[in-house]
Amino acid sequence: DGSKLTEVMRVPMSCPNVELLVPKKGPYVFEARLDLTPGMLHPECSCSPQQTTPCPNGVKATRVADGSSWSLRSPTQTHFIQLENEWAESIADSAVLGSLTKEVSGQIRVVSRAAEGIDSNLGIDASFACPGSSDDILGHEDVTYQQLTAAGIKLPDGHVTNSWCLVKRGRCSETAKVKLCELSGAIGTIILDHGMFAGDQDVKVVYRRAAGERATKPVLFLSYNDGAELISEIAGGGVKIEVGPSIGGPPPETYHPGSGITVHTVGPSISVYQNRSYPELFATAGWLETSAVRDLMFVCLPALQEIRIYDISNPLVEMPVVGTIQIRCSRYGLHDYRVLDYVGTDGHYRTLLIDPADDGNRLYYYNTENPWNPKLELEIHARFEAESDGLGQVRPGGPNGRYHIMTWHCSDVYCGKNHGDNIYVLDSWNLTKPVMKVPLPMLSKGSYARDLSCGPDGVCLVSLTWDGFIAFDSGVSGSVNKFSVVASHVNEHPFTIDYVPIDQAHLRMYSGAQKVYSSEIFSRCFYVEHADFNLRPLRMGDVIRALQMNEIYLAEVRDYDATVLAEVGTERTPGGTIVGADGLRQELGVDAEAPWETRAHDDDSKVSVSVVAILGAFTAIAFVIIAVLLALLLGRRRRAEEATVSAVGNANSEVVMGRPVSDGHGSSTVSGVVLGSDKGYDQGRSGDGNTKDTSPGSATVITVQTRGQSPNSRSQEP
Repeated sequence: DGSKLTEVMRVPMSCPNVELLVPKKGPYVFEARLDLTPGMLHPECSCSPQQTTPCPNGVKATRVADGSSWSLRSPTQTHFIQLENEWAESIADSAVLGSLTKEVSGQIRVVSRAAEGIDSNLGIDASFACPGSSDDILGHEDVTYQQLTAAGIKLPDGHVTNSWCLVKRGRCSETAKVKLCELSGAIGTIILDHGMFAGDQDVKVVYRRAAGERATKPVLFLSYNDGAELISEIAGGGVKIEVGPSIGGPPPETYHPGSGITVHTVGPSISVYQNRSYPELFATAGWLETSAVRDLMFVCLPALQEIRIYDISNPLVEMPVVGTIQIRCSRYGLHDYRVLDYVGTDGHYRTLLIDPADDGNRLYYYNTENPWNPKLELEIHARFEAESDGLGQVRPGGPNGRYHIMTWHCSDVYCGKNHGDNIYVLDSWNLTKPVMKVPLPMLSKGSYARDLSCGPDGVCLVSLTWDGFIAFDSGVSGSVNKFSVVASHVNEHPFTIDYVPIDQAHLRMYSGAQKVYSSEIFSRCFYVEHADFNLRPLRMGDVIRALQMNEIYLAEVRDYDATVLAEVGTERTPGGTIVGADGLRQELGVDAEAPWETRAHDDDSKVSVSVVAILGAFTAIAFVIIAVLLALLLGRRRRAEEATVSAVGNANSEVVMGRPVSDGHGSSTVSGVVLGSDKGYDQGRSGDGNTKDTSPGSATVITVQTRGQSPNSRSQEP
């Protein structure tokens, strides 16, 4: 009815952790099992019938008194360990179930003696095994082995040596407990939960790569009930724990192994539901994506180092393989999209693979007109801001998806000032042309361009996590604002309401506006995922509940006239600047430091050095002449403006929320609408929290629809 959603179908999945693929062309939904990767909950979902080793891996407990044994249920069903580095990235060290490469067996010792070298006034029970409190560096998740060793802190000699170190959760970080146990000679650490909570639980242990740390000993997390049983059995004669690749564990009661792909049909009622499974297509996959321009599915199979191409035109009848691209691929990295399928200017289908193996900002352009014979035409090393890390999304935009628009997933918290504060535009009609850079100066510390989506007319929405989002013109017909920010919703409700302490600004990237989807029905309307960040669960180690993504907002770009030059502060000029140089320079050895490297894979693409040199010389002369003329013109303009500026002085109150960019006249400006003063959103705020256009100086606004509202009083898209 335009104001609420009604459930018409509920289809159970084969496992709690699967990949669901929803193509634009319905009514099909594809389900597949995923390869086991670091940080994955429910590792049993990566088990397949084809495996010959125990799966999922588990924990075997044996009573020392009589040799009888049982399996602990919580480590494989509800309680999981996340291994991370100091940048909050999952790491693949062999220390958790599913990644262990050798058997580890030994008796359990419950920690009952305080660590040597700790503050005598700490006041924490010895069973928690805390070298310090949570707000002290020695008890914080950032503590290192080196710091504990330098402080002389360890458990008494022989207390847990060559045994499992069993500790209670709480009072300090899990990282501090694990490192204290390991420094005291334990063969592994077992953490007991402090209560019975509904749903999955996970805790993280941090290993700081900058300090040379790696996880080498197993870490387990048990439920309160499993822990109570263990402690009782230990008191009755002792318990031995075994883990390793040959030790199996009990999966959830409703679990059954699966592989390949299951196809589901969805519709207005359960009566239309059908499904079909293809278990023999493959065991598990790294990722799956469908083409937006043809009935093809691309499936990454890391174990085989290939990407298979399936025909999904009639998936309830058959899903034949129609091609294979031999290339390394994996699920690692920060890319939501790894395939961009499109039609080239010659009418042939081409496929862009976006850093498929997360191996260093690489883009691979294939001619896939004949999927059975894919031809690599171009390899691009996109190193605009970093050599091997940071490449984010690559999405189509502009007329018929001509432009490939890239975000950079490296916040300035990690990569220094201005990293991740730009988006980049490639022209698929000529991929060897210089790339266009569009700055996003409205980004604040810790935020970055998370995702983008473009509508059919070329208006795009770019999400900026904690800061909100902006609208971007990627080539609207007749536009004078091509590659410009034309509107913004920054530092506005509801995306900046989460409390994130300044000393933890990096967490802003996990809050606010996340993925973006353009509407298939309403022009210039976009769906924006909203992550509601909660600091308290995070401080308790509960990452799942700290980052709740349970809201979707509908944003609409209104009143944008592409024929009118968008305002950029006090000047009126389109955005975007050229970055790098000729795409073939790196290959020809002309400019080894250019941030834009391409490698042609077709003999017809080669250019002689002499031709490049001659063209470069003429281009240089032309640029010198143009520069001289521009300097003369700008000099006249500046002298004319100085008289106006002197009258205004620094009274201009136009400001940008976030990191301001000075225009040289004392005011702060941003590409798009001007914020603040009598031209900004503050003057256009309505009582219902929406942004309205009340100023003749800013024609374009972004409205955010909340519950019960519909765009322009139309019925909402279902």
